[in-house]
Amino acid sequence: MQFVLTSNSITSITRRVTLVVRVNDERPMPELTFTYGTMAAGKSTLALQLCWQLRQGRSDVALWTFGDRSDAGMVTSRIGIEASAEAVVPGSDLSPHIERLRRDGINILVIDEAQFASVEQVDALAQIVDDLGIDVHAFGLSADFLLNLFPGSARLFAISDWAHELPLTSTCWCGQKGRCNARVVDGVVAREGNQLFTGDVNEGVVHYQVLCRTHYRSGQLRAEVSMDRIVVVDADPEWPSQFQAIAAYLAPFVEPHVVRIEHVGSTSIPGLAAKPIIDIDVVVANEEQLPEVLRRIESAGYRWVGDLDVAGREAFEAPEAPGLPTHHLYLVVENNRAHCDHWLLRDMLTEDPVLVDRYAIIKRENAVLSQGDVERYVALKAAFVAEVLTTARNTRGMEPVTYWEPNLD
Repeated sequence: MQFVLTSNSITSITRRVTLVVRVNDERPMPELTFTYGTMAAGKSTLALQLCWQLRQGRSDVALWTFGDRSDAGMVTSRIGIEASAEAVVPGSDLSPHIERLRRDGINILVIDEAQFASVEQVDALAQIVDDLGIDVHAFGLSADFLLNLFPGSARLFAISDWAHELPLTSTCWCGQKGRCNARVVDGVVAREGNQLFTGDVNEGVVHYQVLCRTHYRSGQLRAEVSMDRIVVVDADPEWPSQFQAIAAYLAPFVEPHVVRIEHVGSTSIPGLAAKPIIDIDVVVANEEQLPEVLRRIESAGYRWVGDLDVAGREAFEAPEAPGLPTHHLYLVVENNRAHCDHWLLRDMLTEDPVLVDRYAIIKRENAVLSQGDVERYVALKAAFVAEVLTTARNTRGMEPVTYWEPNLD
């Protein structure tokens, strides 16, 4: 989970809540706080971690939810962590819940999905703070899919002692900061509908996608893909960061069952022109781990598509998750033939700028000659790749292998 949460993001929230721990029965004035963000920004994750930290060695911390994607008395996170919570019906009378806080001697209340609270319920939360001396930490969205403030969030902005945007933010598919929770119906951004509709940030007839303001306005949900040509671009210094973003998304699903998540392919080689698609290997120690890790990758939204005629690697179609860069994902056993080919090519080119320049020229020429035919593009550069890999194996004393010689007639 280190990929998802940073110490700064936790510290910015816990810096205040650590003040509420009783020391000699003395504590500062209680506060009503509101931490907000877009979908998929980690609000529930942070609420759960805050609650877990506060409960270490104490029993006066309660957890509420005004509605969770699990549709039960739980707070759940997309990275797989969860905790039981007291479910509160939006718009209902909070008196029974408040009475339980009194009875159980609660001093700190953490709330998830606070945007669904009614104005009257938010006012009752303020009374809990002012009259009972209970600190209330509410987490939720600020605006709906039409960019209108939820009534509960608007009230929290008005009367909270402080409101704080979540340090971690979701990103649009273009890489810009995501500010808009778009509701997507049959592949189109909805411009009308009921404010409350339960959904998630996954593909479906109705789902949600976080977009930047520009692409929310235009309704563009993904990059335009050229079907008539192959595009090779200059090396982009952002490619390593894009790999890290993908690894951060994937790591909670596969750790600790993998050896590592590895950047391979042309975008992993400094200075090399390439198609702007990140190639990634998920590396396991042995074949026995493949089924479990394959299942875990699928649980992250990827679709397994077999080996695509390359023995020793399992390929996956990437999900269209918010802010996730375009990429190819492969599952390999450490140092099998497919994995060796990936890291040998990367390391050999990284060590030799002359080879990088040669390969860049070949790639640009082949992008034109292939006329949009990806299989022909790969075939046209196969001889160079085989040359580099053969040299790499020889210089490292590895067993020689025979590489593909395509028929280019």
